[in-house]
Amino acid sequence: MRLKKIKINGFKSFLEPTVIDLNTNMAAIVGPNGCGKSNVIEALTWVLGETSAKQLRGGMMDDVIFNGNDSKNPIGRASVELILANVQSVLSDKYAGFSEISVRRELDRNAASNYSINGVRCRRRDVADLFLGTGLGSKQQYSIIGQGTVSQIVESKPDELRLFIEEAAGVSRYKERKRETLNKIRNVNENLDRLKDIRFEVEKQLRRLDRQAKGAESYKKLKTEERHIKALVSSCMWSQYDSSRSSMLKKKHICETSLNEKAGLLKKFEAESDLISLKLSETSESINRIKEESYKSDAMVSQLRSQYQMSRQSYSKLKTQLLDKTTSLDLLEQEIINERAELKNFQSMVIDAEKNYEIDLRQFKKNKEDLISLSEQVTDSFNAIREIDREKNNLSQLKETSALEVEFAEQIKVEKTKELEALFKLISDNDIKKYESESILFEESVNKINLERTKLHNELKERRLNIKNTRELVSKMSKEIHEKQKILEQKKGKLASLKAIQAQALGENDVEVSNWIKINKFEDKKNLLESIQISKGWETAFEKSFSLPLNTLLVSKDDFEFLQIDETNLPADIHILIEDSDCTNPKVGFDSTTSFNSKIESASSSVRNLCNHIKFYETNLEASQAAKYLATGELAVSKAGLVFGKNWCKLAASTENNPSLIAQNSNIEQLRIDIDEIHNAVETLESQRVDIEQELVEIFQDETNINNLISEIESKLLIEKELLIKTMTKKTELKRESSLAAEKRSQIESEIKQLQENIIILLDKAKFSDEKVKLLQVNEEKSIAQNKKLVVEQGELNAEIESFTNVLEKKKNQIDKLNISINSLNNSINLKNERIGESSIEKNKIESELDSLPNITEEEPSEIKEQMILREALNKELLKKNVVQDELEVQQKNVGSSKKELVSKIDLIKNDLVTLQVEISALQTKQESLAQTEEFEPALLNDKAALEATSVDELNIRLSEIAKKINRLGPINLAAIDEFDELESRRLTLDNEINDLSEALSTLGAAMRKIEQETKTRFSDMYERINSDLKGTFVELFGGGNARLELASDDMLESGVTIVARPPGKKNTTIHQLSGGEKALTALALIFTIFKLKPSPFCLLDEVDAPLDDNNTLRFSTMLKKMSTYVQFLYVTHNKITMEAAEQLLGVTMEEAGVSRLVDVNIVDAIKLAKLA
Repeated sequence: MRLKKIKINGFKSFLEPTVIDLNTNMAAIVGPNGCGKSNVIEALTWVLGETSAKQLRGGMMDDVIFNGNDSKNPIGRASVELILANVQSVLSDKYAGFSEISVRRELDRNAASNYSINGVRCRRRDVADLFLGTGLGSKQQYSIIGQGTVSQIVESKPDELRLFIEEAAGVSRYKERKRETLNKIRNVNENLDRLKDIRFEVEKQLRRLDRQAKGAESYKKLKTEERHIKALVSSCMWSQYDSSRSSMLKKKHICETSLNEKAGLLKKFEAESDLISLKLSETSESINRIKEESYKSDAMVSQLRSQYQMSRQSYSKLKTQLLDKTTSLDLLEQEIINERAELKNFQSMVIDAEKNYEIDLRQFKKNKEDLISLSEQVTDSFNAIREIDREKNNLSQLKETSALEVEFAEQIKVEKTKELEALFKLISDNDIKKYESESILFEESVNKINLERTKLHNELKERRLNIKNTRELVSKMSKEIHEKQKILEQKKGKLASLKAIQAQALGENDVEVSNWIKINKFEDKKNLLESIQISKGWETAFEKSFSLPLNTLLVSKDDFEFLQIDETNLPADIHILIEDSDCTNPKVGFDSTTSFNSKIESASSSVRNLCNHIKFYETNLEASQAAKYLATGELAVSKAGLVFGKNWCKLAASTENNPSLIAQNSNIEQLRIDIDEIHNAVETLESQRVDIEQELVEIFQDETNINNLISEIESKLLIEKELLIKTMTKKTELKRESSLAAEKRSQIESEIKQLQENIIILLDKAKFSDEKVKLLQVNEEKSIAQNKKLVVEQGELNAEIESFTNVLEKKKNQIDKLNISINSLNNSINLKNERIGESSIEKNKIESELDSLPNITEEEPSEIKEQMILREALNKELLKKNVVQDELEVQQKNVGSSKKELVSKIDLIKNDLVTLQVEISALQTKQESLAQTEEFEPALLNDKAALEATSVDELNIRLSEIAKKINRLGPINLAAIDEFDELESRRLTLDNEINDLSEALSTLGAAMRKIEQETKTRFSDMYERINSDLKGTFVELFGGGNARLELASDDMLESGVTIVARPPGKKNTTIHQLSGGEKALTALALIFTIFKLKPSPFCLLDEVDAPLDDNNTLRFSTMLKKMSTYVQFLYVTHNKITMEAAEQLLGVTMEEAGVSRLVDVNIVDAIKLAKLA
């Protein structure tokens, strides 16, 4: 087996899909530091099942996925695939028949890692099993040497170094089996101990149940007798209750008869009362109706009179209003005419006055501006003088005030200082600090315990949830395993059936044909069925139209020339098709669109040539029509399998009962794949279930431990809390007192400080005031002189402005008065016009209202007189109805008193009936209660004479005697009899299981001894061979010296291994005294020795030549070339000598930061090209 291709996509710095073709046995990976060379080696390590991110130079496993750079975003998936050529069939039997093996691993950001072999999903363990015993399948794999780890091999512990030899000896497979066998033995022993414990408990329970069963039998007999006596007692009681109930029923019948008579009389009284009530109701309704009509009549009279009065008043009022409106309109019209004439006169006067006003106003504004400027100067001067006077006064007052404040502050300072000294002596801080430190310690302790308790509670909650989830998972997995095993058996049966049918159809059971094939050494030759692949649905058409059967052997032209044909020993029926590599595939004269070759997905050229004359058609009709135009030798075949020639047709049998062998072969292959997948899935589930069950036991133990810890912590927490509360209480009291004193002290200190500052400020202010007063005196004298001059100028200008102001005001007032008069007249005219409009509308309205009113007379209307007559008639009728109502009320009162007396008598009879009914019901309830008891037997009631002769007291005495006997028996377990039988059956089952487990232990022990013997033999043989060849390899690499392996003890099964190496001219006592280069070369000597004895399919070396000098590197390169004839090497190097030894250079570049790319150069091809050039 050799490494053919490596496909890397998204792994570390290999962002783009990269395919590395390894065409030689010596390929070197070269490139500058940090370009990603070692990532190729790590990709191979990762796909072989590495689970430690640390070994891959990462923190977490998803660090192997490309994480982006400045211009590229991170991706979500990484994958690495190895294509292995199985040239020597060194793999397990399962994959021995494959010429190529594909091993692939994928990982996404969700940490979901998937493995597959030949495209079929598998477990990591399957990948490890695939390479077990090849130097690649264990933890100490000697075929992969990482960067900087070569010297660590010889420095390994003896037990670790032993693993390299075990891997070379193929012991790793046996160690895995041994580990599984030990686990099984441990499980069997645990099960056996558990069964023995259960059996001991069962025997103990059997002895106890035997005693309980005997007591239960005695108890049953006594209880039977007790039930019979209780039945007699119940029957006697039932008979007595029945007699009492019969006498009470007679009394009840008498009471019911009397009650019925009284009830009839009551109904008569109720009928009379109802009749009187009806008459009263009718009379009341008549009275109410008459009253209502009378009220309506009164209301109508009042309403009519009121309407009449209102109509008269409205008519008079409207007449007056109409006269007033007419007069008012005439006056308004005359006033408007007068005001319009006056308005024209005022408008002409306003125009003349405005012209004169504008001329004077311009002169006034000029004088005003001059005055404003001068006034501002005077004002500024006066303000300056006033400000100086004010500052002088303020400074004098400030000086006096400061002196007083300084004196007062000094006195307060003395008092506060005394008060502060007293507070310092009040409370000591030592006690507070003591309690504070204690409370802090207690709080820390409580918090720590609380955290522990919370953590344990959370952990307990998590454990319980894990138990629940684990139980559900185990149940689900068991069910899934059962279902998959059932499906597996079904598919195996179907596969065996299909294989048998196929073998029968191909004649594989024919002994003559098999012997002939062996004689001619054609066992490795494929038949036509195995080498051809037809498009789905066209299998039957191919079988019916192809000229040779499916069991035709495919042989090469060379093999056919050496064929031994013995006519006397020829089988009855055998077909051979010669595979000629020089054979062409002519298609001249054939239509490629209908040629059957387009339906052949995979076949040799010889087979395709034999199909060139066959044309395909979808339907039988199309094929039959096309047959008319066929050339000589051509065939037309339909999808259903009907074959047509020029003048003939071959019909096919139904494919339902006789399916195609090619289609069956596809089904067989698919079934094999399905069976492998299901088998792998069952193994995975079984392994996971065992792990989960073991985890469940550990979780149970953890839960118990956590509960115990929680109890201990809670008791400790209670003690700590009590101590904390006491300390906190004392500390709070002291703190409160100290806080009050501290606040007071702080307040006094701040007050003293403030007083001191105030005193200094006041003294500074007094000094500053004296200096400022002198300066202000000088400024004041200057301002007064200037101010006098400005005041004189201002007076002159003011007189001039004042004269202009008076003139302008007079003219302005005159204009304003004229404008006011004009506006007043306009408003008056507009207002009067509006009033004229409104008055006209109101006048028209009044006239229309007068026209709508009827004629008004002095006499009352006739409707009022008619209503008065009607009201007098109603009053007379009301008086009559009131008399009738009084008579009916007297009659109703008499009937009610008679009815009340009769009802009281009926109530007495009903009470008696209720009492009787209660007693009868009580007796009946007692009878029913007796009848529902288990002891009651209705058959005993038939013998009344026997019941009367039986004494209940005697029966009760007998019952008490039986009860005493039952009490003497003590507690009774009635289920003991059945439990005894069940437990006895269980004991026999446990005995059988113990015997089975004992036999299983014996079998497993024998298997263990066999494995240990095989391991010992293989390890001993490989150890001796490596020790023997190591000397020569060491001398070859070092040019002298010696090296050997030594066992740490005499136990060949468990002893560790150490290496002793002495380079030429050195007498070192340990391997650690060698230099780095010597250690590396010694390790390489050991690895190359192992390769000579047990070659690995391929070897990965990452900068192992880094510690070597040029001479040692040359010897190392020579050894690599020598061993590359049977071992494939892929190595990373920076050394030119090692590069020169390579047959293929794989250059890794990083043109873009963080993204690696590959450049492949085949040295042999490059040399040939150079020679040609």
